[in-house]
Amino acid sequence: MTDEITADTFTALEGSTLTVRVGIDDTPTDVALTVDGVEVGEAPGPGFRAPFTVALRGAPDAPVLPQDVHQVHHPTAGTLDLFLVPHGPSPDGGIAYSITFG
Repeated sequence: MTDEITADTFTALEGSTLTVRVGIDDTPTDVALTVDGVEVGEAPGPGFRAPFTVALRGAPDAPVLPQDVHQVHHPTAGTLDLFLVPHGPSPDGGIAYSITFG
């Protein structure tokens, strides 16, 4: 399924919210992350997808999500299991994250 995802998939979602379902203290909790942008690299050759990274940002009061595979949902894009990496504080006081596709 992730082979069908391109940078355009997430570029269309810039500024929108993705929801990550996590278990906090054994209670399912939804954490909202805003899609801040997409950085696209160069495809390694003909017939290969260009690698890209999706930049995400959590709200200042949101829990910090660990680096792990998380269930990520968007109302129109659907639900995928994606590897989410936290990077530290974002300028607004939330946490910056990324998802990279090779």
